[in-house]
Amino acid sequence: MTLWAKLLFHAGKKLAVDPAARDKVAGAYRETVKPAAETVWAKARPEIDRTRDDFRRIKAETDPKRNPGRFAGRFARSLIDRVKDGK
Repeated sequence: MTLWAKLLFHAGKKLAVDPAARDKVAGAYRETVKPAAETVWAKARPEIDRTRDDFRRIKAETDPKRNPGRFAGRFARSLIDRVKDGK
Protein backbone atom coordinates (compact mmCIF):
# COMPACT_ATOMS: atom_id res chain seq x y z
CA MET A 1 0.00 0.00 0.00
CA THR A 2 1.37 3.43 -0.89
CA LEU A 3 1.95 6.13 1.68
CA TRP A 4 -0.99 8.15 0.33
CA ALA A 5 -3.32 5.15 0.62
CA LYS A 6 -2.12 4.44 4.15
CA LEU A 7 -2.77 8.04 5.18
CA LEU A 8 -6.27 8.00 3.70
CA PHE A 9 -7.04 4.65 5.33
CA HIS A 10 -5.79 5.90 8.70
CA ALA A 11 -7.83 9.10 8.41
CA GLY A 12 -10.92 7.08 7.50
CA LYS A 13 -10.48 4.85 10.53
CA LYS A 14 -10.17 7.89 12.81
CA LEU A 15 -13.31 9.47 11.33
CA ALA A 16 -15.24 6.24 11.76
CA VAL A 17 -14.66 6.08 15.51
CA ASP A 18 -14.93 9.80 16.37
CA PRO A 19 -18.62 10.81 16.68
CA ALA A 20 -17.94 14.56 16.41
CA ALA A 21 -15.88 14.13 13.25
CA ARG A 22 -18.46 11.74 11.82
CA ASP A 23 -21.22 14.32 12.40
CA LYS A 24 -19.13 17.07 10.81
CA VAL A 25 -18.44 14.96 7.72
CA ALA A 26 -22.10 13.96 7.46
CA GLY A 27 -23.14 17.62 7.66
CA ALA A 28 -20.64 18.64 5.01
CA TYR A 29 -21.94 15.85 2.78
CA ARG A 30 -25.57 16.94 3.23
CA GLU A 31 -24.82 20.65 2.72
CA THR A 32 -22.22 20.52 -0.06
CA VAL A 33 -21.70 17.22 -1.80
CA LYS A 34 -25.27 15.97 -2.12
CA PRO A 35 -26.77 19.22 -3.55
CA ALA A 36 -23.91 19.51 -6.06
CA ALA A 37 -24.35 15.89 -7.12
CA GLU A 38 -28.10 16.37 -7.55
CA THR A 39 -27.53 19.47 -9.70
CA VAL A 40 -25.05 17.68 -11.94
CA TRP A 41 -27.35 14.67 -12.21
CA ALA A 42 -30.27 16.91 -13.24
CA LYS A 43 -28.13 18.36 -16.04
CA ALA A 44 -26.70 15.01 -17.13
CA ARG A 45 -29.93 13.00 -17.10
CA PRO A 46 -31.36 14.34 -20.40
CA GLU A 47 -28.06 13.63 -22.19
CA ILE A 48 -27.93 10.13 -20.77
CA ASP A 49 -31.50 9.53 -21.95
CA ARG A 50 -30.71 10.85 -25.45
CA THR A 51 -27.62 8.67 -25.67
CA ARG A 52 -29.62 5.62 -24.59
CA ASP A 53 -32.29 6.39 -27.18
CA ASP A 54 -29.66 6.84 -29.92
CA PHE A 55 -28.05 3.56 -28.91
CA ARG A 56 -31.36 1.72 -29.11
CA ARG A 57 -32.26 3.32 -32.45
CA ILE A 58 -28.90 2.42 -34.00
CA LYS A 59 -29.11 -1.08 -32.54
CA ALA A 60 -32.50 -1.54 -34.19
CA GLU A 61 -31.12 -0.31 -37.53
CA THR A 62 -27.79 -2.19 -37.41
CA ASP A 63 -27.36 -5.63 -35.87
CA PRO A 64 -24.32 -5.36 -33.56
CA LYS A 65 -23.82 -9.13 -33.56
CA ARG A 66 -23.62 -9.42 -37.33
CA ASN A 67 -21.86 -6.16 -38.07
CA PRO A 68 -20.17 -4.81 -34.92
CA GLY A 69 -17.89 -2.44 -36.83
CA ARG A 70 -20.75 -0.68 -38.58
CA PHE A 71 -22.73 -0.49 -35.35
CA ALA A 72 -19.79 0.98 -33.42
CA GLY A 73 -19.03 3.42 -36.22
CA ARG A 74 -22.60 4.67 -36.44
CA PHE A 75 -22.89 5.05 -32.68
CA ALA A 76 -19.54 6.83 -32.43
CA ARG A 77 -20.55 9.13 -35.32
CA SER A 78 -23.80 10.02 -33.55
CA LEU A 79 -21.84 10.98 -30.41
CA ILE A 80 -19.27 12.98 -32.38
CA ASP A 81 -21.98 14.83 -34.30
CA ARG A 82 -23.76 15.71 -31.06
CA VAL A 83 -20.55 17.10 -29.55
CA LYS A 84 -19.79 19.10 -32.70
CA ASP A 85 -23.31 20.55 -32.75
CA GLY A 86 -23.06 21.43 -29.06
CA LYS A 87 -26.29 19.64 -28.22
